[in-house]
Amino acid sequence: MNLGTRLGGAAFQQTVDSLAAADPELAQYLVADGYGKVLSRGELSLENRELCIIAALACRAHLPQLKWHVAAALNIGVSPETIREVLVQCQPFAGWPTCLNALSVMSAVFAEHGRTLTQVPAPRLEPSELRERGLVNGGKVYPDYAAVEAVVAGYDSELANYLTENAYGQIYARGEISVQQRELVAIAMLAAQQQLTQLAWHVRGALRVGCSKAETKEVIVTMLLYLGWPSTLNALEIWQQVTRESESSSPTSP
Repeated sequence: MNLGTRLGGAAFQQTVDSLAAADPELAQYLVADGYGKVLSRGELSLENRELCIIAALACRAHLPQLKWHVAAALNIGVSPETIREVLVQCQPFAGWPTCLNALSVMSAVFAEHGRTLTQVPAPRLEPSELRERGLVNGGKVYPDYAAVEAVVAGYDSELANYLTENAYGQIYARGEISVQQRELVAIAMLAAQQQLTQLAWHVRGALRVGCSKAETKEVIVTMLLYLGWPSTLNALEIWQQVTRESESSSPTSP
């Protein structure tokens, strides 16, 4: 119960009581298994775990639960700007409607908690400058970002430019969260949507930017509570394939 209370305060007990009214045994599972086992595991900081939960809930459009976890993140000291940044990242990964719905929920929670956002004027950059930033950031995530652009350009050349300028030149260039956090959040979003091809690329990307194998797996294990067993097992299979590839491609010690 301690972790649930730390995250939700009195609201956690209300959630447990409400669930117990429907099924007392299920309420015990939530406390003992959900918060006592899964969310209490190591390898991932509580802040990053909450950010990944927020990302997944936003992508699944589970807005009441998103509201609860935005408040929980505030309760453990996550800044409003950090929470906003995770939800802004929904735009390239899950689309504008998902992003706008999530930001609306976020704003309502901040208003209830009397929290305000620091507003920083957006720099006015030329397309060439956005492209330059996008190539740098895309190159951090992918070993051959030019090949990624080429695949998208095979469908539509303007779309390839937009990927570079928007996803990596704008979103990934923003502050408040590190590129490591962005990749952990990306794993949560893609697992939530069961976009398994892209999930594989971003597990690789997370490892490239310095996330540990344990961290990337822990994001997916956390998703068990929010996606269920089939989706989580699908994602873990991808994680296992990617990490085995990385192990086999690593130079062996003499």
